[in-house]
Amino acid sequence: MKKYGYVLLFVVFVAGSLYGQGVSPDGEVEKARIQQMNERLRGKSVVASEQTGVQVGNKTYNFEEIRKKTIEMNELLQSVNGDVVQVSKGVVSADLSKKLKRIEKLAREIRRDFE
Repeated sequence: MKKYGYVLLFVVFVAGSLYGQGVSPDGEVEKARIQQMNERLRGKSVVASEQTGVQVGNKTYNFEEIRKKTIEMNELLQSVNGDVVQVSKGVVSADLSKKLKRIEKLAREIRRDFE
């Protein structure tokens, strides 16, 4: 039970921080992300292609697949956030554990993609 408490606390914290990163209508967040990525990649050769994704130095990233995983994880986090509100009212969702495990799996996969 203590383990689920820590996981729930982590999820609420992450969900709250992701929830605050909404996209503005004029695309300021997207512009900031692109600028941040450009600064990180400055001085490294970057090759983009449809088949292999983006190659930075000797590492190839499939950003389309990573993007799909992060979108799924964000949807799960929002769902879990609603479940946490229900837990505070005394109702525990039956699939909460499944959602949390899927979030953990997606986070591991995304981290592995960038290592």
